[in-house]
Amino acid sequence: MAKYLALSKARLSFLIVYTTVNGFLMAPVALHLPTFLLTCVGTTLTVASANSINQYIEVDHDILMRRTANRPLPTGELSLTHALLFGISTGIAGTTILALGVNELAAGLALGNILLYTLVYTPLKRVHWSNTWVGAIVGAIPPMIGWAGATGDLSSGALVLAYTLLIWQIPHFLALSWSLKADYERAGYKMLVSSDPEKARRLAYRYCYYFLPIPLLALLTDLTTMPFAVEAVLLNIWLIYQGHQFYKEKTGTTARRLFLSTLWYLAILLICFIIHKKAGYSIEHSQNNLSNKEEEDTQTPKTNKEA
Repeated sequence: MAKYLALSKARLSFLIVYTTVNGFLMAPVALHLPTFLLTCVGTTLTVASANSINQYIEVDHDILMRRTANRPLPTGELSLTHALLFGISTGIAGTTILALGVNELAAGLALGNILLYTLVYTPLKRVHWSNTWVGAIVGAIPPMIGWAGATGDLSSGALVLAYTLLIWQIPHFLALSWSLKADYERAGYKMLVSSDPEKARRLAYRYCYYFLPIPLLALLTDLTTMPFAVEAVLLNIWLIYQGHQFYKEKTGTTARRLFLSTLWYLAILLICFIIHKKAGYSIEHSQNNLSNKEEEDTQTPKTNKEA
């Protein structure tokens, strides 16, 4: 079991599914538990698929990195064929569950993300540092899967959540790659911290400011109530400070602080989203009300005037 968890990158998978859950719960519809559970299971399987195929492709590079050398494929605990079959089978299973048990939009987003991660992002890592921005798109899609799973469409609220995850990826991974610069260079990956360290620090700091519109966007799209805006502003100030420290001091310590700060920031921000979610339109509730009203109308005796 541990080998398959490592092949699926369990911690990363948990974070991705966490953002998917957030997208589902933030949708302005009544919670339908079976659909919610199927969305979680289907997404978990498609994430495991993408991560497994990624490791299959990168096994020769993972061997060269201290961070990844102990994964199941570099150590020989699992064969390449086995890993590829696992990745394909979980991808098919997850997409099928989403398509048949949830809806085609959620399934299409999940399948598209597998392809984007394995066929574009993974090979681009050895070609150009822009891979970080492609990876940011991959990370922005899961909350959209959750939203689509709940509603069957993508409205402005889903785009706010996607924007949040898109922006979050940049300071998070630039700070991480700063700490793992030697490892990435040893494996032959093209990272901005290697080609232009000054630009990497500058962009990590700049992207911290791109979180500032989120409180306003959440209010304008009726995602949240006012208390969320207050809390989000405070979180943004804290993250900007961490980004500034990294930009100014350019040390491994400040890079790690920024990296950890982005993790705490996202975890707390998504919880704040849920706590302060604005009461949305409840499909099930409204349909029930409509049915009840129709029943009342049919059962109410007509007056003499109506007759």
